[in-house]
Amino acid sequence: MAGTGMRLGRIFGIELRLAPSWFIAFVLISWLLAATQLPGTHPGWAPVAYWGIALSASALLFVSVVAHELGHAFVAKYFGIPVRDVTLFIFGGVARLGREPRRARDELLIALAGPAASLLLALGFAGLRRAGGGMPEPYLALFGWLAAANAILAGFNLLPGFPMDGGRVVRALLWGVTGNLRRATQIAANGGRVVAYLFIAWGLLQIFAGNLVGGIWLVLIGMFLHTSATQAHRQAPLTNVPSGMTVRDVISQSPSVHPWTTLDTVMEQALVPSGQHCVPVIEGREWRGLLSLAAIQRIHRHAWPNLRAMHVMQESAKALTVSPYDPLAPVVERMANEGISFGAVIEHDQIVGLLDLDFILTILRLREEMGGTEADSGDRVGRTMSHTGAKIA
Repeated sequence: MAGTGMRLGRIFGIELRLAPSWFIAFVLISWLLAATQLPGTHPGWAPVAYWGIALSASALLFVSVVAHELGHAFVAKYFGIPVRDVTLFIFGGVARLGREPRRARDELLIALAGPAASLLLALGFAGLRRAGGGMPEPYLALFGWLAAANAILAGFNLLPGFPMDGGRVVRALLWGVTGNLRRATQIAANGGRVVAYLFIAWGLLQIFAGNLVGGIWLVLIGMFLHTSATQAHRQAPLTNVPSGMTVRDVISQSPSVHPWTTLDTVMEQALVPSGQHCVPVIEGREWRGLLSLAAIQRIHRHAWPNLRAMHVMQESAKALTVSPYDPLAPVVERMANEGISFGAVIEHDQIVGLLDLDFILTILRLREEMGGTEADSGDRVGRTMSHTGAKIA
């Protein structure tokens, strides 16, 4: 989602993107306003007035969402956190930060900045409506709707369910009190799942009451929140990587495949037997890229015998590469923030293993369960769980 979609340009040095799903929300909101809400509250307008105000309201709502996300982004940049982009999608927007805040206070202020921007916009549109007594009724309706929409946007985002802004506020407060970011993340994520279930239940009640469109929308929001909160809970150990751990402690070994190996052979002789989710693609002594299970599964199975590893792999030039001696914490933070599942570990220009985010999570969880604090405990776990390398020609 984040970091994908059509690039619209830059605002104050921050890249703005538009995900394809945004158009679904734009069309749906415009239709609901023009066909139902505005005719019900303002009867007697010409059809062109309904559609003109509806389209303007939808466009300005998403401008408001951009302002909300820029609020987060500006405060993050003030604290020295790089902002990768702001992406609009079906459920609103997201500001993608280059790293997590280092302090609970920073997290709190960044989380509150978005709702604060929305509240300011709500007050501004309300002021325009109040001051525009002589304006045509459609314009007054537009300003009133935008004031209400921004107030709802602020209130909705302040619900105490991670990863919404309110959930991040809860996490920041818990982090500040306990000093434990991992535990604070887990508690806030559990709260996020509770909020998600409430949205789903509310949506189902709306559907049974006859509000089909609104009910489905609420269910979809709940499902999205549940997925996001579950992922945050699962990745909570990544916020507590011991400072002494290096990439070498979590290297995962895997069979390699030749660029000309067909996808069915990769599955049958490399991925399935090894249990790995990714294999390096190597030709001679040179690695060409990484081939993941997910990439193969996106292709219809009937096409596997006709496609080669080199047709589907992520080329080496585009893959994450690290040294075995790099500190693990910043590498893991980058993988989590950028949505990178796999990376290549390179030493003396040769690939010596893989980084698998799921594998790293498993190691970190085992360290917690073992109460491991020794510098080499991660290395012991990694050696125990890694697979023996082999090459599939």
